[in-house]
Amino acid sequence: MKSISESKEDIIVEEKKELKYLKFAPLEKFGFVKHGFILGNKDGAKINFSEIPELISIASGVPGGKFSVVIPRQVHQVQVLSFKEKMQEKIIQMEGDALLTDQENLFLIIQVADCLPIFLVDPATEIVGLAHIGWRGAVSGIAEEVIREAKEIFNAKPSDLYLVFGPSIGRCCYKISGDLAVLFDEKYIDKRGAENYLDLGHFVKDKFLESGMKEENIFVSGECTFCGDKRYQSYRREKEKAGRMIAFIGKVTRRPDQSH
Repeated sequence: MKSISESKEDIIVEEKKELKYLKFAPLEKFGFVKHGFILGNKDGAKINFSEIPELISIASGVPGGKFSVVIPRQVHQVQVLSFKEKMQEKIIQMEGDALLTDQENLFLIIQVADCLPIFLVDPATEIVGLAHIGWRGAVSGIAEEVIREAKEIFNAKPSDLYLVFGPSIGRCCYKISGDLAVLFDEKYIDKRGAENYLDLGHFVKDKFLESGMKEENIFVSGECTFCGDKRYQSYRREKEKAGRMIAFIGKVTRRPDQSH
């Protein structure tokens, strides 16, 4: 099996069977977590729904058939889906933009092409999660809802949570209209003449901090999907020709020699 790995500080680029994906060093320390950020096809072709479990198997190293996947229909709202029971279906589809679970061998999936993908891990309760956040979800309170759900459903403490902000369109390139800019405090807007550029990551990070998270537990990749490495898919850059990237995370059985 072809396997290539390169590292740029806390972002690890790997390739297996011609599948390229990222891993994030801050999440690698948790022995019960498998995660990744699949970069998509070079030609922007969409990834078929039926192919996703196989891609997760390649990137995670977990044999196919040994896990289920949740692939939400993302609607840019604040619906958080929590899974506390073992799922019988191999592929679960429900409407929502954030996912949480404490179940083993259940991989959570989101698809992005400029929106902000956020990975969540709680080493205390051993829950994992993902959130897909664009400006609509951000201003509607999806960050706050994720924290509320983690507390109420899984008894998690915000101060115990760890987050990784994956690649997304950055303040450098996220041009928005004046009508949209007024929805955000001016500290999140970079004004360049008559144009406005949104720092979505900064806004969302502050919402998590206001909800009780520790700043040292939040890792921000800082990678811009629009102007950064061309391996990233960007809807704003490629429009309808853009593919999608797949963020995944799952809780797996930890070996006896592994710790948090």
